[in-house]
Order: sequence, then C-alpha cells, then structure tokens
Amino acid sequence: MAFYRIDARRLVVLLGLTIGVATHATAHGTAPNDLLHPEGTLELANRNLVPGTDFVLKGLKFHDDTELTLTLVGMTGRYELGKVRSDSTGSFTTSLTVSAGIASGQYRLVALAADGDEKATLNVVLLPPAPDTHAEDDAEHGEEGGPLESTMPSDEPMELDRASSSVVTGGALAGILFAMVAGGMLLRRRSDPVA
Repeated sequence: MAFYRIDARRLVVLLGLTIGVATHATAHGTAPNDLLHPEGTLELANRNLVPGTDFVLKGLKFHDDTELTLTLVGMTGRYELGKVRSDSTGSFTTSLTVSAGIASGQYRLVALAADGDEKATLNVVLLPPAPDTHAEDDAEHGEEGGPLESTMPSDEPMELDRASSSVVTGGALAGILFAMVAGGMLLRRRSDPVA
C-alpha cells in the first residue's frame, strides 16, 4: 500500500505558519471565537446596584441581531437577569431588576452569547437592601443577636472565574498541531526492504 509522502520542509513550514497565525491571533485578542462573536461593551450610569430596583443597561459593539443572556456572576453563584437582542447596529438598551434575594457584594455583569461565550463584562457592586426601620434592635445586632457584619462595598478585586473560550480554542489548536505532527511522522516513515 502506498502512502502519500510529505516533504519534511513543507511540513515544518506548514506547522510554523499554523503556530504563527494562532500565536498572533491569541496575542492580539482575535481568537477564532472572537471572529464569531466580537467583544462588546456594557455601560451603566451607576455601578452600585440596589436589589429590587430597576436599572438601565446599554450594550454596544455586538453582532447585529444577536440574542444575549445577561447574568450577574459572584461568589454566591450565577443569577440570570434576562435576555436581550441587539439591533441592526449591534446595540441595545434594556431595563433590568436585581432580585431582592441576592446577597450584597461584588459581582460581574456578563453578556453571554447563545453558545455560552462571554462577550462583555462589567464589575458592579450589589448594595445591601435598606435597613428595617421599625426594629431598633436590628440596627445594632444581626439576625442571631451578634454584632452586624459589614456588608459595605470594598475596593478589593474580585476573584471570579471567567469564561475561558480562548483557552479552550488554544487547546484545540494545540491538539490539531499535535495530530498533524504525529500524522506527518507516521507518513514520513520509510519502508525498509527486508534483507
């Protein structure tokens, strides 16, 4: 059975070009998924949100006529706020409400594409709800009677997991490169005549 032989120089040039394009695309923030879903921008008039009240969110630089899921991501979990569709210019304006049951603290407001890729993010602070004014004791003590813990926002950075579609794409490219090298090595094997 005859195998198609690949010249070693051509294989090296092909691998070099593939690695060069992948490295350039990753270094300049244009991973293959970003070509499908360009990075967008989220804008808020105030990044301090109060549970139970409405706020207006603007989105810019998304693909035209694309559905996005708006999610609040924090240490206590992920909370879907709603879905929105960008217009013919890749923009949207929507009114959202944060549920009163979500704990106060630092969060990321994330716009996700239909395939789960994170397309825009914005750091926000969810403020504690207004204190209960009819119970004098609640102002000095927590629910269990101990001192009330501070739930005010801080300037410490959030340590939250981010979507890693570029890492997944890079891993897929590395797997493809490995398969190409292994295939080239198998094709390069020379059949030695039996003596």
